[in-house]
Amino acid sequence: MQVEFFTDKIRKEIGKFDVRIQAHIDELMILLENYGQDLRMPYSKPLGKGVFELRVVGITHIRFLYCFYKNKAVILNIVVKKQNKLSSKDILLAIKRKELLA
Repeated sequence: MQVEFFTDKIRKEIGKFDVRIQAHIDELMILLENYGQDLRMPYSKPLGKGVFELRVVGITHIRFLYCFYKNKAVILNIVVKKQNKLSSKDILLAIKRKELLA
């Protein structure tokens, strides 16, 4: 399964992380490519309305909010977390972007 980014800004955000975190992100993207909708916890978690989070856990917690569209995984938003919970604002942005794909 191909992984695409909703905006180039999301792709560029990855380049801002240090090399170790970028390597971890690359590994997760490969898992998403290989397993697609079968990817589960601890890597992926459903958030509802067809939106999922890809979880980078470590010193820096990063979440990629994504959906599946036309046999592709589309990364809708990236969130660097400082709390245990995603904000509803971040989830709603991902849902709105998902709706724009249709």
